[in-house]
Amino acid sequence: MKKFAIVTGAASGIGLDIANRLSKEEIYVFGLDINLNTQSLFKFYQCDVSNEQSIISIIDTIISQTSQINYLINAAGVLSVNKKCLIKDIKLDDWNRMLSNNLTSMFLMMKYTYSLLKKSKNACIINISSDQSYKGQVGFAPYGVSKAGINRLTQIAALEFKCDNIRVNAIAPSAVKTNILSCLFSQEEINQVYTSQTDGMKKILTPEDITNMVCFLISDKASKITGKTFDISMD
Repeated sequence: MKKFAIVTGAASGIGLDIANRLSKEEIYVFGLDINLNTQSLFKFYQCDVSNEQSIISIIDTIISQTSQINYLINAAGVLSVNKKCLIKDIKLDDWNRMLSNNLTSMFLMMKYTYSLLKKSKNACIINISSDQSYKGQVGFAPYGVSKAGINRLTQIAALEFKCDNIRVNAIAPSAVKTNILSCLFSQEEINQVYTSQTDGMKKILTPEDITNMVCFLISDKASKITGKTFDISMD
């Protein structure tokens, strides 16, 4: 039986890598992103997942193509709405935008895909969090708070959805080599922060590292795992 997945943040980075891998494994993927992607292996829809009406519209379109969804991978998110900013200088609009993009979007996606996930009888949701959800970094308060919220949302959703055989887990990686990281930091800054001073090993993950964990968590080998947040780090 054909399996279906929705992957948010599918235009680039972690989301794109996940969507392409699932497609290669013959899972029919609906990729969502506010940015366009014209070179994908999957069905792509432009969607602002922080906007309720945008999500409702896309889900209605997906419902016209399938009666169930097996996997929901919430990979959409932003690291910063501008450059890093101290709490005393953060504008309320920027704070709200960060929480809307990173946290509220996952709540909305779970809310509006719930009926489709329930019909698969053995569904799985994976939310992409961050190691900053439990260890903060100066200048990134909204990001850290939004990711901490993802961890708690994951736990509660796992409890609420358990009776419907929908598993919910999160992955909290350390720094991942994507366009977001390179936009915020110079290569010199990245090397200074994420390179070991003792052995010269770079401590930056690749999107493939996250995708490998996603593939495990949606597999039968992880059929008893729910409500957990998994750290992935090069440390």
